[in-house]
Amino acid sequence: TSYVQLKDIVKEHRPKVIPQKETGTVLPWVHIAISNAKRLLYLSRYET
Repeated sequence: TSYVQLKDIVKEHRPKVIPQKETGTVLPWVHIAISNAKRLLYLSRYET
């Protein structure tokens, strides 16, 4: 799988637990992108 070669590229990984209320401020573009994708999927289901 592709994860086998990942350890050659990523030397260190430090996970960070973010409280749910702060997710929009820590990763604002990720939050916006996911919200937009969910809305697009919702609309595409009901436009047919």
